[in-house]
Amino acid sequence: MSSKQKILIFIPSYNDNVMAKSVAKKINQSFKNFDVLVIDDGSVDDIKTEQIADCFFFRMDTNYGLGVCTNIAIDFMLQNNYSILVRVDGDGQHPIEEIENLIAPLLSNDADFTVGSRINHQKGSNNFIRNAVKKYYNFVAKKMTRNNAPSDVNSGFFAINKSAANELNQLMLERYPEPETYIHLSKNGFRLMNIEINQIKRKMKTSSLNIFNGIRMFYKFNIFILSELIDQIKK
Repeated sequence: MSSKQKILIFIPSYNDNVMAKSVAKKINQSFKNFDVLVIDDGSVDDIKTEQIADCFFFRMDTNYGLGVCTNIAIDFMLQNNYSILVRVDGDGQHPIEEIENLIAPLLSNDADFTVGSRINHQKGSNNFIRNAVKKYYNFVAKKMTRNNAPSDVNSGFFAINKSAANELNQLMLERYPEPETYIHLSKNGFRLMNIEINQIKRKMKTSSLNIFNGIRMFYKFNIFILSELIDQIKK
């Protein structure tokens, strides 16, 4: 890796601080030249981010969602001249060993962003509605981007270079920003590379994507798609 290529690993955490501490420690042990930024999104658990050693940390007083966390991480990346930003969730589901594969296409300038597309994210799941919604998101994303979107637009395991970060820095990202992020970058000519991964089973709390949040996410996704279609017609 070039000495000019600074890598920042961003870990959003909401009531996952025990696991986030473990994830950050593993990243520091595995990638000694990378920096880690933990953003505590208004957690109410007892382990605070300032107890996580060898990391930058930012704690919000209330829960704003992943969109705001991502905007903060991108600001931090650009202000401190990092070349690549990687998101790794604090719940331990993302395989740390795949970070190297995620950033390799960015380091070689073969892609502007990479997404860890989960090849096992529906295995063992009997939630018909959730699986159907995920398929709908992926189908719409492919249609909107002429098949340039990632195969898993709900994955939170991704890496972006400075060019993609500057583009996303112009957006106010939603609480669950992954689909709009990938669709926006894909539509605007940023080069994508899918990296197939096996997602690790969640070790601690359940997903924050409950029925209420799922309905809200579905509604906002369709509003986003509608606005994109209107923009296309105007052009």
